[in-house]
Amino acid sequence: MNNGGTEINITGGKLIGGTESGGNAIYHPQLGTLNISGGELSGYDGIQFKSGSLKLLGGTITATGAKVTPVANDNGAVGTGAALSLITSSAYIGSMDVVIAGTAKLEATGTGASAVYEGIHETGDTSSASELKKFAVSSGTLISSGDALSFTSEGIEEVITITGGIYSSDPTEYVAEGYEVVPVGDMWQVQKTQPVGPVTPVIEPIAPVLPDVSDDVKEEVKPVVGATETDTAEAAAKLDGITEDMLEIDKDEIVAVKADTVVKVVENIATLENVTSADVLPLPVFTAKVESKKTVMISFSLAGADLKAAKPEDVKVLKVLGADSGRLFKYASDITADMDEKFTIQKVDGTIFKGAIEGSETYILSIFIKDGGAFDLDEADGSVADPVAILATKTVEPHHSSSSGCNAGFAGLLLLAAVSFIYRRKR
Repeated sequence: MNNGGTEINITGGKLIGGTESGGNAIYHPQLGTLNISGGELSGYDGIQFKSGSLKLLGGTITATGAKVTPVANDNGAVGTGAALSLITSSAYIGSMDVVIAGTAKLEATGTGASAVYEGIHETGDTSSASELKKFAVSSGTLISSGDALSFTSEGIEEVITITGGIYSSDPTEYVAEGYEVVPVGDMWQVQKTQPVGPVTPVIEPIAPVLPDVSDDVKEEVKPVVGATETDTAEAAAKLDGITEDMLEIDKDEIVAVKADTVVKVVENIATLENVTSADVLPLPVFTAKVESKKTVMISFSLAGADLKAAKPEDVKVLKVLGADSGRLFKYASDITADMDEKFTIQKVDGTIFKGAIEGSETYILSIFIKDGGAFDLDEADGSVADPVAILATKTVEPHHSSSSGCNAGFAGLLLLAAVSFIYRRKR
């Protein structure tokens, strides 16, 4: 019945739908499971779901058409212009549950269209309530020219749980208790409610946004939401060269490298000025799954003041490699296929930021580590683990000894004086 029991898994590639209203990249009326973790799906409408279970954990779903007034269709697609439309129809009686997480991106580019649209559109009177039984968003990006979220059925708020994500319009009415919406530039980000008072917001990995890049970059660079660690022993076990005594549980109950450890590392890097613990902002230790030998992209949302620099190219991001060793990530002004051991600063919409950093503004720090590369401390194939810290310091020229021939200076004057003295003695 209803062609149930199907399972569809999409991990990459491109799927292109129609150019007219109702032209979906995917039309899913059956009681089956649809899992999407990568790839690019596009059409006038993106995905239309009428029943089953949908998990969007990655990939980009784009609707290119303008918003249209839905017309009931019990035997085919209902045009909406949305990247994801959830339609109750009498011909397809089956519950829907939807989970959006990871790096999933839904975008409706047409005039007035929504990233997500929900509605009841049927020709008969067999149902009067939406069949959407669960709609949960924990991360991801939802962008549209109209409302990012458009739910039209009565009482639908009871099945919606939003605890994360970045939106192009304010999703406050659908946000779960204990969470809040924070304006970030011209976008809105959902996060845990912060206590009243001068408390620093939780710093943790967010869904990376890969800007408009070439296919060869997409093939190499893989945006992933890093998983934070909560146990120092378990974290140390994944990090080659890092011991448990170098880590601690921070104020947000997440594992981070100790500031004192970072200070000791900096003392052994000749090209950096000495720093104190107050000059260090440790970022959470994270792990990330990625295709073997590919470069993972991990992002953090930070206030400009946390970057501890006036310009993106002056930001110092330190990779801790051991108790007394570490190296700086290199700044990249653009994202290319060769991003291993580099970082960049982005706006909240994912575009590269190259201006003056404002302390009160929010920016995205994205770091890039290749699986199996020198900065990957997790020896397991397809898994990257990392302790990173931001430094308030300057790069200095390394000192040269007089024997190098590069610095005569005062030593050179002493040598001339000695030669003159010997010459007088001989006379």
